[in-house]
Amino acid sequence: MKKLFSVLLTAVMVLSLAAGVSADTAFTTSDALTVLRFSAGLIQLTPEQRTRYDLNNDGVINTADAIAILRVAAGLPAFPAPMPGNSHGNTMNAGFAAVDGDWVYFADFGSSINRTRHDGGSRQQLTFINRVGAASAPDMANISVVGSRVYFIGIENNIPGIYGVDTNGSNLTLIMAFQGRQSGFAMTVAGDWIYYTDTRSNNEGGGLYKIRTDGTGREQLLDRRGFPGLRFNVVGDWIYFIGNRHIDRVRIDGSGYGTVIAASENNSIAHMSISGNRIFFTGDRRTSRDHMNQQFFIHTLYSANLDGSNRQVVLDSVESIDHLNTEENWVYFTERNPQNSETDISRVRTDGSNKTTLVSNIRNVDGICIVGGRIFYHCSGATTAGLYRVSVSGGNVTEM
Repeated sequence: MKKLFSVLLTAVMVLSLAAGVSADTAFTTSDALTVLRFSAGLIQLTPEQRTRYDLNNDGVINTADAIAILRVAAGLPAFPAPMPGNSHGNTMNAGFAAVDGDWVYFADFGSSINRTRHDGGSRQQLTFINRVGAASAPDMANISVVGSRVYFIGIENNIPGIYGVDTNGSNLTLIMAFQGRQSGFAMTVAGDWIYYTDTRSNNEGGGLYKIRTDGTGREQLLDRRGFPGLRFNVVGDWIYFIGNRHIDRVRIDGSGYGTVIAASENNSIAHMSISGNRIFFTGDRRTSRDHMNQQFFIHTLYSANLDGSNRQVVLDSVESIDHLNTEENWVYFTERNPQNSETDISRVRTDGSNKTTLVSNIRNVDGICIVGGRIFYHCSGATTAGLYRVSVSGGNVTEM
């Protein structure tokens, strides 16, 4: 406690010398020092000060409130935004696999939510739910693991909606029912909030929404005119998504809507994945013809800062990227061969070096999720339907 107090006191002094006054004039660094002195038993606070300094509303004034005041004094939100229950790249790939500690959670082709250890052992079916969404999509989509709960989209007793279940498979709960069996829902969970999309037309209530994990507080953030997309990433206080050919963003409270990365005049941005403070995306699609004279695309893979600045080419002239994911210093993607419509799963370093093919000549790939050092990919072909996994460095493929 004394060490923490000393560290915080030093931080207060440094901020005081560097800034002195908060970017939000409601607080200054001297307020943080006052809270620290009270926490150490050196002074007393008035009732008004107790109310003002209890930033987390827990009825106790302590170092947690001092840290929150320091963040505000530095121009930051009082509390860091919670991490989503699945990675940004997996969320953009329907989230049919996720990792939490020693467990990997996944949706299999038999329409159930399962978990297994990283080595494939101790497999357990958590719940069995019918298919939701398009027939080509993974059966259980948009898995998020937060605390002791697994959240996902499914259908129980013919009711499509957002569900939650304990990580041990108990206490299955319908959080919110969808109006009809609509396709095109996407979801992720961050902290106490579920963010989801509804692709119905705007006059029926479509758009981007959030709702608490207990089913209360439903709020529309953007209607279909502002949010025409499907997949999205929650990054801190922002939600990033592909809108009308561009990468747009909006704050988690629905404010600040705008375009971050605009598409070029004749081409649209098709895929996106966020890793760290960089957005990776495909753009500048050039059309060509395959062996059956059908049109296909040649993509350029780019990266840029979260505010759209410092745009760079990662990889040029990639044939038909259908799926994109990121993990640490690597970008993973699928390449569809226009000569035979077969797909390769490849990866390249974020700086554009070391492009490597990991899995070759597969068909009908619906998405790629990366969990626990392995790539999970879902196929919907008549003869290859199922969920598979392979090491992020390639090697033997295993069907789940």
